This record gives sequence, structure tokens and C-alpha cells, in this order.
Amino acid sequence: MQMIVGVVGAPEIDDLLDQCRFGDVAETRTGRDALQIRVPLLTSRERAWANQRLPLAPGDKSLELPGVSTQDLHDYADVYRRLAAAG
Repeated sequence: MQMIVGVVGAPEIDDLLDQCRFGDVAETRTGRDALQIRVPLLTSRERAWANQRLPLAPGDKSLELPGVSTQDLHDYADVYRRLAAAG
């Protein structure tokens, strides 16, 4: 899936767009570099388990659950961060 988002500006709203500080948002991309978000393959029980442990505090070790890929848990923590920020 691909999503393309943009803002069409005009001289009279340039100051307003600058106040929005889109450049401060980690997900903002300019140019041709895309933001890749990998959707992890987790069951609903595995997501519920991870939700009880997220967000991770600075310095916490990454999530580990026997039988679940460390990459999937890492990717879910990244998706969780984005969902929490949107909520």
C-alpha cells in the first residue's frame, strides 16, 4: 500500500504553514525518500501482550517473546509509537 500526502501552498499562507512545523514531525519526508513502515505479523494475543509492555522507557531492553520474531516485535513497537501519537 502506498499513501502520498502533500500540502499545496500559496504565498498568503506561507507563514501559517511555517507555524505548523511539519519539519519537526519525524514522519515528514521531503524529496524522494519514502518512509517505510513494516507491518508486523502478530496474533491478537501477541499484540495484547506487547501493548501491556509498551511504550518502552529509554534504556529498556527490546521486547522478547518466545516463538515471535524479534523483528516483528521491534516493528510493532514502532507502529505502536505512531498509533499512540495519533490517539
